[in-house]
Amino acid sequence: MNEVILIVDDETLINLNTSLLLKNNGYQPESLHSGEECIALLETGFKAQLILMDIDLGRGRIDGTETARRIYQAGYDIPVVFLSGHTDRQTIAKTEDVSHYGYVHKTLGNEEFLLATVKMALKLHRTEQTLKRSEKRYHFFFDNIPIATIVSDADYRVLEWNHAAAELFGYSQREARGRILLELLHSEKNNLSTSELLSYLQSNFEDRHKSSNVNYDRTKCGRDILCEWFDLPFQTENGNYILSVAKDITEQHNLIQTLHQTLLQKEFLMREMHHRVKNNLNMISSLISLKVHDLDHEPAAEALEDVKNKISALSSLYEKLQDSEDVGVIDFELYLSQLLNSLLDSMTSYDYELDIQIGEIQLKPQQAINLGLIATELTTNAIKYAFSPNEDNRFQVTMHDEAETGRYRLCFTNSGAPFPADVDINSASSLGLELVQSIVSQLRGSLELERHPQTCFILRFPK
Repeated sequence: MNEVILIVDDETLINLNTSLLLKNNGYQPESLHSGEECIALLETGFKAQLILMDIDLGRGRIDGTETARRIYQAGYDIPVVFLSGHTDRQTIAKTEDVSHYGYVHKTLGNEEFLLATVKMALKLHRTEQTLKRSEKRYHFFFDNIPIATIVSDADYRVLEWNHAAAELFGYSQREARGRILLELLHSEKNNLSTSELLSYLQSNFEDRHKSSNVNYDRTKCGRDILCEWFDLPFQTENGNYILSVAKDITEQHNLIQTLHQTLLQKEFLMREMHHRVKNNLNMISSLISLKVHDLDHEPAAEALEDVKNKISALSSLYEKLQDSEDVGVIDFELYLSQLLNSLLDSMTSYDYELDIQIGEIQLKPQQAINLGLIATELTTNAIKYAFSPNEDNRFQVTMHDEAETGRYRLCFTNSGAPFPADVDINSASSLGLELVQSIVSQLRGSLELERHPQTCFILRFPK
């Protein structure tokens, strides 16, 4: 053990016997005969783990209770056990207003009780020191958490209020403690009254054992700030409590509102631009149609018709963008279906079957434009060179997401006359195929041709 114990007793024989008893039981006793001696020794820096203090230390000297009081007032954290040869009410009453760890009657045969009291006092003091260290660590972390943290009772009466809460709301811990939190920070900008908000929070505790909410809070200086709150109820042997954490999200909220307004303005401008571009393209297409009717030169008329089809592909895309909820993406199957149906209707006077299997694939507008031009060119070639009035004319488009390669696979297949065997799509001189290859290059993709059993162009490009 080796704990140092001060024995303060003016009776030399009792002092000596007590010292011998403690020494024989593993303690290091130090004998003193007055309260003045005890205080003087402690002032030298002497370290003791416990003091056995006689109450009556003789005439003209401070008594044991006053000595203990001065020791504690001086800041010494040493447990005191009082000794006395008296058990009357008056003597015991002297110790009631002084912190102490026990009261032992000085009689022969009471040695075991004295040792048990010493042992218990030392153990109790060690436990208290451990608790104090734990509380000190708790308060250090609680006070220095960089987010407003508050502990309140079940009615939101503030018990603890850390530095971050003081900085956020402007109230010191002294000003906040004892106040009802919902009343202290009440803001007129909230839709709920204080009582309604309290009922709402308490009902959340019953359902989910926790609560989170966003509401306005008024600071000490009168400024309303938007805070996100997280409340967690907990229970101890002393009652029910609530741990609350608050974060100021005013700037974040204002930024989101600004971004939302900016986005709405951008979407409006984009839709207006798409609308005007579509109208301009339709006007150009109409002018080309008028010009085609006036031409007697068939190759020139075909060339203008081809240009008109490409303009229609662009116009169809801008129409889709104008109607889309998200101007940043296009439902590719819907866009391609309308584009190719329109193209086939305008270029053929006989039956055809269009089969598009793409699924819910969303593409960026620029990708959709490029693929629409490729689809227009390949469909036009099929109508011109593969389809015939008395045949089963079929054009199919399929698209798959090749997840393992991070690419899309887009296939254009048509029935009818096969693609000429002597035409190499990689070195073809026709303007249409040159355009297709140019667009494939822009997409950073590749184009393959399968001639059997039907003509099939296979385009692969990154997402």
